[in-house]
Amino acid sequence: MRRAAAALALLALSSCGKGSPPASGLRPIAGTVQLTLTADADLGSSFWAILRRDGAEDFRVQQVPAGVRTALAWREEVSQPRDWRLKFGPSKHPTYQLFVARGGEARPEVRVNELDQWRDPARSMAIAYFAVPLDGEKDVKLALSKPAPLEITVCDPAGAPVEGLRVVGISTPRYFFFDGFDPEKVDALQLSWSWDFWNFDHAPKVKLGPERILTAKTDASGVCRFEGFTGWVGVSERDERFVTPRSLLATPALRSARFAVARPAAGVRLSVEGLPGKDYTITERGLFVEGDWPVPAGFPPVKWSDRLAFLQGKTAEFFTPCREVRIRPMSRVHRVATGEVVRDLVPGEARKHKVVLEELPHRSIEGEVRFEASETLSREHCAIELYDGASGRLVRAMGNLGGPGVPRSGRVAFAFHVEEEGPYTIVVRTGGYTCPVIRGVKAPQEELIIPVTPDRKTVPCDLAVKRKDGSPVTGAVIGTWPERDLLNEFISGSRPSGKPGPNTFVIHAEAGGAILRDVVLEEGKPAKLEATISPGSKVRGRLVDPEGKPVAGQWVHLSWPGYFRMASAFRWLADLSGEDGRFEIPAVPAGPWRVYARGSGVPAGAAFAVPADQDVFEAGDLILAPP
Repeated sequence: MRRAAAALALLALSSCGKGSPPASGLRPIAGTVQLTLTADADLGSSFWAILRRDGAEDFRVQQVPAGVRTALAWREEVSQPRDWRLKFGPSKHPTYQLFVARGGEARPEVRVNELDQWRDPARSMAIAYFAVPLDGEKDVKLALSKPAPLEITVCDPAGAPVEGLRVVGISTPRYFFFDGFDPEKVDALQLSWSWDFWNFDHAPKVKLGPERILTAKTDASGVCRFEGFTGWVGVSERDERFVTPRSLLATPALRSARFAVARPAAGVRLSVEGLPGKDYTITERGLFVEGDWPVPAGFPPVKWSDRLAFLQGKTAEFFTPCREVRIRPMSRVHRVATGEVVRDLVPGEARKHKVVLEELPHRSIEGEVRFEASETLSREHCAIELYDGASGRLVRAMGNLGGPGVPRSGRVAFAFHVEEEGPYTIVVRTGGYTCPVIRGVKAPQEELIIPVTPDRKTVPCDLAVKRKDGSPVTGAVIGTWPERDLLNEFISGSRPSGKPGPNTFVIHAEAGGAILRDVVLEEGKPAKLEATISPGSKVRGRLVDPEGKPVAGQWVHLSWPGYFRMASAFRWLADLSGEDGRFEIPAVPAGPWRVYARGSGVPAGAAFAVPADQDVFEAGDLILAPP
């Protein structure tokens, strides 16, 4: 047995995919997973481990003996600095997936575009998500033994058992989450989750093998059990309209699940007087209805809400599990004069309820976005957003009248109704046109014309990157921020390019960085540029909310400070805030910068300038306002 285990441990690490680039002299993305698998005897004595770094096209495939701590070494050659290729995950370290398959003589063939197939338990016994420090090690221990029975309990809002209800399970491999991963974060990284109940109920074209679907009915105590089950478990919408939660992922560690069913639902038919007119946007001609879900003792609080649109007519009907429903207008300049609360609803009741809205004194900002004629106009879209000019808080999105599309005329009318004078900032988002940001807009304002033109082609540049001694630097990454006061506009790669007008170029190499500011490019005229690398400074700071409490687990990045919003940028100018809200970004070139929150793009604090030849720059506490 020892000889067999040693032979397996010494098997050469296999790889598949397009392969890493040839050695470039740059430090590779490297790390070692120390994997220990334990399994029931009937599952075998060896398994295939398939390791993939998130974002890589390669895999490492290795046979792993049961019960033996086995090293899986990841080494990925790079042609640019390795931190450029890393993903933004729940950890600041490189994140990985590990698939475990049954052992056998034939090595598994894995392709990136077939990863979803490995979420089928017929192919994969387990899937783990974790992070490995660069050049470091990570101990991962996975138990493949048969899970204990999964006990499901279903009750009504009073806690009484619900008998005879069908519970559905969709089997998956055993999932293991480490280092801040959970099902929600995995979904965000992978763009698609294996199977949730929304898909089960609403996507009939996506077929599941019948062997993956389990069903059971609750007994007189509201309980049913699935033996040796891991996967999604819940109550289908085909059986019950109001269930909380709808479904959850039963991992090997989660062996009990509770669901609350609200039945029968109450129905409310609303009649509304005083609805906003056609000078308001579609999103403002409606109502929010919301309430507290009635849940039994021991359940966390759950909010219920729905949106009712009144595009035609003055009546609408909704169904709710709640006993009391609050009503508020979507328009910020209306209020409910009468009928604000529907009280004392009884399950199964059908009630009529009248609501009267009242328009509040307000100001309006009205105008048009005018698209220059082009061949792509028919495929364009337009979104218009209004922000508070002081705080940067979103006041209202989609102020365009008539829908998000662009008519043949190229003229998109908009109207915003606000209580205060302002100032406000208007943002126009398009597809292939410019995206202007209009600051300092005060209400009332009429006939505000915002022209947009087709986004001009990028201008290629010839950039020479050198050290202080004049020797050339190879493998540098060049990022570009066109300084057109836009949102989330940047270009990156090994070949520099920018947009007509002023640009800021940021250069990143293993030895340090450089920045070229206010470089003016002309359309059709390639530019020759030169940058000298320096070690730069460490920028340290603390991310806090408006109350001064630390904001933990938030990726932040540095960008050109003129942007109104910057939702994503470069990995090498970013860090994940710790439990204390602190972050540290190394090798930052001197000059003006601003910190932005990844995802929302909201700036944190004010802009600042990093001095030259300073090892550490303390940015202090940076307030991150709600998006």
